[in-house]
Amino acid sequence: MAKANKENKEEQREFSEFKKLLPKEYREMLEEMGINSYEDLIGLSIMLGIDPDKMQKYSEEHGEEDIPSMEEVMFDDDNPVGDISRFLNQMTEENTNDFDEEYPFALPEKKIFEDKPSQAYRIRIKLDRAPVPIWREIEVPSNISLEFFAFVIIEAMGWDNEHLHQFVQNGKIYQSDPCIKSMNGGGIAPQFNVFSSNGYPLSEILKKKDDCILFEYDFGDSWNHDVCLKGIREYKEGEEPALTILEGKGVCPPEDCGGVRGYAELLKLSGKKRKSENDKEQLQWYGIYKDYDPNYFDIDYVKENLCCLWEEVL
Repeated sequence: MAKANKENKEEQREFSEFKKLLPKEYREMLEEMGINSYEDLIGLSIMLGIDPDKMQKYSEEHGEEDIPSMEEVMFDDDNPVGDISRFLNQMTEENTNDFDEEYPFALPEKKIFEDKPSQAYRIRIKLDRAPVPIWREIEVPSNISLEFFAFVIIEAMGWDNEHLHQFVQNGKIYQSDPCIKSMNGGGIAPQFNVFSSNGYPLSEILKKKDDCILFEYDFGDSWNHDVCLKGIREYKEGEEPALTILEGKGVCPPEDCGGVRGYAELLKLSGKKRKSENDKEQLQWYGIYKDYDPNYFDIDYVKENLCCLWEEVL
């Protein structure tokens, strides 16, 4: 565990040094998009539709002694990852009105489809492959936009909304408009069928009981959530639609801890009877103290956050 955390810190330091080599506009763009590591950068390259086979071929053609530096890769037109530099360049040249400065943190303009009938959807969200059960059960109006639903999931789970996110279902990817527009504007065709998560009400994605969709948060740590529709009911006469937390279990893992595998290692380290100073330092870095209970769930805290989120719609 100590070795893994040491490597993580070293990678963070190297990525920080790499960003210093980039123009200021590029650095700011990466920060705004939540790209805080090489893993995030790789996730961005895949999201841009860069062909993995092309990346593999380029890697095989360059031996270990001929590996270019990261900044050379970024601006090498022959290297598939060089598409990232052209994407960032396009982004900095776009009109600021076309790209929200707070993306990916700002709420979407389209939060609800008022022309669509509203039913109460009971939905279960489960963190895939988590070392301990981490899930939430919520009730939401069926006519909220898919992109707004992403923010509901983030609030219900307890994430800090510091990274990119997307939905995946039956070979289709649903992302926010700013991301899709920037890719198309940069002339980079997505590798997959990418659709606007702002353009669909939740009811057109989850249509009947037991329909499911995958929600991915943070392309680096890749926190995958299984999201399933467990029940549908009509609102009672006089009942106002709302975002409701019904039940749940498990505290949300720390951000940037290495995904479910990294979180499992942290819990294992936390359970050790004898901890070195380095062990304690690593646990404190991720907010895991002596009284940390991975099974704890503060339903009142989530309820308050969802209420505040729903106020953005009213």
